Amino acid sequence: LSPEDINRFDRFAIFNRSGAANKASDIGLYACIALPLTLGLAEKTRNDFLTLGILYAEVFLLNTGIKGITKKLVSRARPYVYNTTLPVEERQDTESRKSFFSGHTSTAFSSAVFFASVFQDYFPRSRWRAAVWAGSLLLASFVGYMRIEAGKHYPTDVLAGALAGGLTGYLVPLCHRPKNRNMSVAPVILPRQAGIAFIWKIPKK
Repeated sequence: LSPEDINRFDRFAIFNRSGAANKASDIGLYACIALPLTLGLAEKTRNDFLTLGILYAEVFLLNTGIKGITKKLVSRARPYVYNTTLPVEERQDTESRKSFFSGHTSTAFSSAVFFASVFQDYFPRSRWRAAVWAGSLLLASFVGYMRIEAGKHYPTDVLAGALAGGLTGYLVPLCHRPKNRNMSVAPVILPRQAGIAFIWKIPKK
């Protein structure tokens, strides 16, 4: 493996290595995962908390499926694999080929976007709507940045994870809105194929 094989935009990440950043990314991830749970604090959302919980589980499972399939198919070496100052055993661990895309980032963004989307749906006139979106996305972005600082991912891993997670967190509640209940999204795993299915049910006349 040669650092020259990595595009210039990502190359700097191979020199990053921080245990503190790694722990910070974990803490930020747990905070993002907990965000939707705060919906139970408001009476309006608490009445639908079971339904929202099922939707959140769907987001989590869908994101996990997409992440797992992509990591397996791409098998990209993590930045620290190129860092020759690290022991060989550390550079060849079981996680060394799971760089693309960032699972921490995709999970953080799927949770953050789901939370902000549901909050906006239930409280469209709230003065806190912009703050909820900004705070949620900022927290998820912090997780992605810390993954780069920790030497676990390249910037492109984080950007792809943010996109995949954000779309998942937005599309699931979108598909379950009253006017969109004929639309759904689900992962598809076959013996030699994998992907995502977008399903439209044609209403009976």
